[in-house]
Amino acid sequence: MCVSVEASESFCGSYLGPTCLFLRESRRKTPVIVTLKENERFFGDSAASMAIKNPKATLRYFQHLLGKQADNPHVALYQARFPEHELTFDPQRQTVHFQISPQLQFSPEEVLGMVLNYSRSLAEDFAEQPIKDAVITVPVFFNQAERRAVLQAARMAGLKVLQLINDNTATALSYGVFRRKDINTTAQNIMFYDMGSGSTVCTIVTYQTVKTKEAGMQPQLQIRGVGFDRTLGGLEMELRLREHLAGLFNEQRKGQRAKDVRENPRAMAKLLREANRLKTVLSANADHMAQVPTNGWLRLYLSHVESGDPATELGCLCLAWPMFLPLPSSQRPIFLFLSYSPREQDPGKNPLTVPILPQIEGLMDDVDFKAKVTRVEFEELCADLFERVPGPVQQALQSAEMSLVSK
Repeated sequence: MCVSVEASESFCGSYLGPTCLFLRESRRKTPVIVTLKENERFFGDSAASMAIKNPKATLRYFQHLLGKQADNPHVALYQARFPEHELTFDPQRQTVHFQISPQLQFSPEEVLGMVLNYSRSLAEDFAEQPIKDAVITVPVFFNQAERRAVLQAARMAGLKVLQLINDNTATALSYGVFRRKDINTTAQNIMFYDMGSGSTVCTIVTYQTVKTKEAGMQPQLQIRGVGFDRTLGGLEMELRLREHLAGLFNEQRKGQRAKDVRENPRAMAKLLREANRLKTVLSANADHMAQVPTNGWLRLYLSHVESGDPATELGCLCLAWPMFLPLPSSQRPIFLFLSYSPREQDPGKNPLTVPILPQIEGLMDDVDFKAKVTRVEFEELCADLFERVPGPVQQALQSAEMSLVSK
């Protein structure tokens, strides 16, 4: 079994042979999120869905705290990013704990051990046999203390770690395995650039076949250069969008003697989820309406015309009532259409026109939130982050003593 332990809220997968197995959600990857309650544990999507109701007990990005002493700058950065989590000092290990409740506390290594054990259970269900051995990939910038923390978590999960491999090396190895025919005696330099959720890594790899005494000509890879930025990734963009949305919401409620939305952990969890969606949408669109939630009017009607011309409307169905609509007796095809109009538009007095149910509960104090965010605003918020994007490339080229200019 091979498990990927990223240093961010990326994904954790279990592998048997060359195939990444499907998870219980019928996907090949799952977010590294854990929700801890008194007698229950939730992982992946199940834990992510509970982040709104119980943000304090929902742990994410806990890999940032592995092997860190309490005075480490990354601990202070984590506390600033996620103030809903209470971190307590462990005097024996000089590290921190997650204080879930007065009787419940866990170290980051214990939480990671739970994730590894969950990943093993998925692999065992697929293989239909017990699994005790594992190869674990870790970020290239993990130091010895962080790597020992991963080994400790694996021991807690009852796993025997055969090897810790840098994730960039595992990526390069996978690339070479599936492109064996393209590797020859001529050295080929390949650059891998990975901007993840919490970090960015750039790796330069050389592929070449070499002659060995045991097996003759065999493919070989060599890591020539590595560059990374531990805090450059999608998470920082989401946090800036969350802060921007929080400012817009406070501005909309200015003068109403309302509390700062930043003081409400549940509201901030909702804004973080919306920021994640906004980041994805703005990657392909010039603007978008952030809605937490949105209300509108929806009409479901039937028509003989494929274009859905309202003039040819045969009838209207109400989505909220268990009713039947008598269809006209005709041999012509009947098409089903949905029409939507914003809340500001008056839908008229048609009793069969109903409002859309809110997507989620009100942001705070039962107050809905809606704001328009453009890609220009998003780029301005993250302007300094985009300037850091070439940094890992330059570091990798410098350590490999190469340049992008062909000679």
